[in-house]
Amino acid sequence: MPRVRIHARGTGGTCRLRLCCQVLTSQHYILLPVQVDKVVQLYETMMTRHTTMIVGPTGGGKSVVLNTLAAAQTKMGIATKLYTINPKERSVVELYGVLDPNTRNWTDGLLSNIFRDINKPTEKNERKYIVYDGDVDALWVRISSTCS
Repeated sequence: MPRVRIHARGTGGTCRLRLCCQVLTSQHYILLPVQVDKVVQLYETMMTRHTTMIVGPTGGGKSVVLNTLAAAQTKMGIATKLYTINPKERSVVELYGVLDPNTRNWTDGLLSNIFRDINKPTEKNERKYIVYDGDVDALWVRISSTCS
């Protein structure tokens, strides 16, 4: 997606672009076409993917793009909730949970509770995203791959 300009197709595309601009200006950001493009690209990617990774340097606008998408979707009538965690500030047990070897009782971790909350049946038109906000390194990727 780098350096790809989004051209609004139809009224839906124009509406998304307008909402992105409204959200960014209401948050007192300087309106940059490349940032609006990134919000629309993220929206379109999330319509076809179950997981999406946004990577870039510190201060590069990743959080702005994600928060703008969430606010724009909410303005479109799709309530959007972000569950933001930094997985490196918690232990594996805190994140995933633990099985007591003596009693065989399971204690939920943070992610177990989040998944349970996200998967509750609802009649609302809403989207919920788990956001891992932190550095990605080889150890964290290995732990995530083996525990999930």
